[in-house]
Amino acid sequence: MRSESSEFPDSNTERQHMHDGPQTGAPPSHTSVAERVELRFNLLHSWSKNGIPLEYIARLPRSLRGVADWDDESIGMLPIRSPNDFTTTHKMWGERVAEIDRLLKSLRLRTTKPQKKKSSRETQLEHQRKIKLLEMSLQTVTSQWHTARAQAQDAKSKVAYQLAVSADLREQLAEANRVISNLRKSLRALQAVPRLHQDERPT
Repeated sequence: MRSESSEFPDSNTERQHMHDGPQTGAPPSHTSVAERVELRFNLLHSWSKNGIPLEYIARLPRSLRGVADWDDESIGMLPIRSPNDFTTTHKMWGERVAEIDRLLKSLRLRTTKPQKKKSSRETQLEHQRKIKLLEMSLQTVTSQWHTARAQAQDAKSKVAYQLAVSADLREQLAEANRVISNLRKSLRALQAVPRLHQDERPT
C-alpha cells in the first residue's frame, strides 16, 4: 500500500479528469515532480481501464525513460528532467513509478499487433522461392567459375600474363568453389523440406 503524502494531488480528482479525455491548454510550469509522477500514473491508469484514444496510440512512450521525458501540452504533460527523480527505487514515489511501468507494459502489449503466423502453404511457397533463388545463384557462380578456369588455363600458356594474374585467378577459383559448395548445401537442405501433396500445390 502506498503511504499518503501531501506531495501527491488527489488521485480521484485527477482520474476523473482523465476519464473525460485529455485536457487541452498549456500546463502550469510550476508543477512539482510528485505531481508530474501522479499525472503519468492517473493518465495511464485511465487508459488501461477505458482504452487509449486513437490519436494517442502512436504517441504512447515505449519505455519508462520515455515516460519520464514525456512532453505533451495537449494532456498537461511536462517532462521529468532528472533520471534520478523517476526510478522504481526512489524513496518517495518509487512504488508509483513501478506501477507506471506495469501499466505502460500492459498498454504496449495491447497496442502491439501480433505477427501473423504463416500457413503451411505459405511456408512451402517460400521454400520454393528460396530454392529458385539458390538455383539461379548456383548457375551464376558456376558460370563465373568456368570463366575463371578458362582464363587460368589460358594464362598458363602465357608466362608473362601468368605471373601477373594467375595467383588472383586461383584465389577466385578457390572462392568460387567455396561458394558453390555452400550453395549446394543450402539447396539440398531446402529440397529436403517435405513438399506439398500434389493436390495441395497452388494452381
